[in-house]
Amino acid sequence: MLTTFNIIWKKEESESVKNERGCKILSEASTGNPQSDIPSPTSEFDQLVHDVEDLLLEQQIKETEKLYKESKCPNEKFNKKNKLSITDLSAQLWCEQQLELVLTTGKKRETEAMRLGIERHEVLEKADHLIIDVEVDTKEESLGYRLLNTIILLEQLYEMKKAREVWVFGVIRGYVLRGIIDELRIEYDNVTRREYLIISDTKTRKEKREPSLAQKRTSAIQVQTYCLLLQHLRHGRADFKKMFEIYECDPKFEFTASDLVKYKNLENLAKVVNCLFLRLPKIKEEMEIVYEHEGVEFARNSIPYFYHSTLYTVNFLLDYWDGKRCSDVVDNSDKWKCKFCDFVKNCVRCPLDA
Repeated sequence: MLTTFNIIWKKEESESVKNERGCKILSEASTGNPQSDIPSPTSEFDQLVHDVEDLLLEQQIKETEKLYKESKCPNEKFNKKNKLSITDLSAQLWCEQQLELVLTTGKKRETEAMRLGIERHEVLEKADHLIIDVEVDTKEESLGYRLLNTIILLEQLYEMKKAREVWVFGVIRGYVLRGIIDELRIEYDNVTRREYLIISDTKTRKEKREPSLAQKRTSAIQVQTYCLLLQHLRHGRADFKKMFEIYECDPKFEFTASDLVKYKNLENLAKVVNCLFLRLPKIKEEMEIVYEHEGVEFARNSIPYFYHSTLYTVNFLLDYWDGKRCSDVVDNSDKWKCKFCDFVKNCVRCPLDA
């Protein structure tokens, strides 16, 4: 079976050891005598956690207010370094204020729906190809493995007419936008007598019903941006030089990892990636969003792609990162979203009480 790579930074290993040691210390500290009148370390620790959480909640308002007083743009404030994921853009369409609070506090709750979605994607990916862990200690080899994964999966796409979890990228207005496409397929159309590339995204639902229009809108911008990036890549408009600059990589740095040495460096690797993208057939400008419940598809939506409207939306969203405008809050018609937000009690711009 085909093999791709899961990239792990070597320094993460030392961090995980520290975390394990910390957990061990807490575990050892919690083994107090239950008959003792002295409060157990566990209860003291729990109280400390609650105190810290309360303090963080109080600080959220202060941090949010501070954001508007700072002169730095969000790209600099949040250390994005001109690298944005497609999920960053979709989160903006849901609520930019919420995204800003998540980035400010570092607090993001993983919902059951999110957990189920991650698990389902892992199942689908592992059914398609093997994934092995590789350790890296340079930015060049980290990016190199990402590009190598793209090479492997594009080659699979041409051979098997299908590939999953394909990493794509593009440079727009000085930002590297990148994301992972759930599924790419090449299908033959009997009417036009030509092959088309199909972009498909899978969404896992807790219940067997389609999401709200607002949720569909965030999913739509994802697949529309994927289409935009693939159109650029297919027409040879990949700006590898700018991407290497943003990722702070030396394109001539010589690889030492066994899987990468045959390419020698990023510069050569980029040439292979570019050639493979140039071979893509015409992209069908009607993407798919597949809804599943408990691993079974129950609905499929078609999302149209319009170049100018997609580019307009992406540019509008990038204006926020450039600091050309403040974060948007949800409209009154969408203020129901606030009821499901972790920051509703502390959001100074929440429209619920407006």
